[in-house]
Amino acid sequence: MKDRPTDIDETVLASTLGAWGIGPVTLTHAPVGFGDHHWVAADAEGRRTFVTVADLAHKPHCGRDAAEAWTGLSRAMDTAAALESALDEAVLVAPLRTGDGETLLRLTDR
Repeated sequence: MKDRPTDIDETVLASTLGAWGIGPVTLTHAPVGFGDHHWVAADAEGRRTFVTVADLAHKPHCGRDAAEAWTGLSRAMDTAAALESALDEAVLVAPLRTGDGETLLRLTDR
């Protein structure tokens, strides 16, 4: 989605990235589309991380509602992360895991 979402608190988003060991950061909205919302997070050392916030209310291919979409998206991201770990060569870009091993965290109910 190319428009900056008005209902996402970027301060909360930035602090949530701490679960991945990313922070403190400056967030820059990235209007690149692809059906989700995106930012680039840059830390003080200049490391950049591409951040995606999925709107589960608009993911019918992952589930019929937000709860089912969470399960479907979580399974997809966990599978991508497991494949990346199992393969010796880079054939996909998988999500990072949090310190607790999660590939997704909830930012809001949606």
